[in-house]
Amino acid sequence: MKIINPDTLARLKVDHKRATLISLEFTPFPVYLTNTPFNIVYNGNTYLANGQFLQMGSLSQTLDIRVGSTSIVFDATDPSFVAILRGQSQNSRKVNISLAILNDDYTVAGDVIVMQRMIIDGAAKVEDNPSQGKATITQKISSDFANWSQKAGRRTTPASQQRYFPNDTGFDYAAYADNDIKWGRK
Repeated sequence: MKIINPDTLARLKVDHKRATLISLEFTPFPVYLTNTPFNIVYNGNTYLANGQFLQMGSLSQTLDIRVGSTSIVFDATDPSFVAILRGQSQNSRKVNISLAILNDDYTVAGDVIVMQRMIIDGAAKVEDNPSQGKATITQKISSDFANWSQKAGRRTTPASQQRYFPNDTGFDYAAYADNDIKWGRK
């Protein structure tokens, strides 16, 4: 059962505005984004309304422990944001998605309502479409329980290698390493 702050609950009973707050615990520093046209300050962090956060897939909550996945789409026109996602592996970094109920002065009423705590799952996909004048980054995120039964260590698979080095294709042909390769004459 979620416990909701009394100020938040009171604001829910009247006409109010909402905002989605996303905190991405990237390496080397966290990034805070919102879907509003103005910045929101909450808990000492400034959630930027810089247009980077474009959309998010649907979220669902159940009483059972389930491994849910969705994706977040970001604007890729800012090269520094692309560099964060493509320059260093962000796999398994935390992503917190919260709902903020706003007061009339656009401050957060009470506390935010935490919707999901997830992790980054895999490498980001960057799509550039110059003819339409847009570029996007799609990042898959999964439930905290996504790697519940995962065995530690690395494997000789492209997915395992790209978890740490997103652009490396060194293991693309590792499956063929068992084949006998004959040199010279037949």
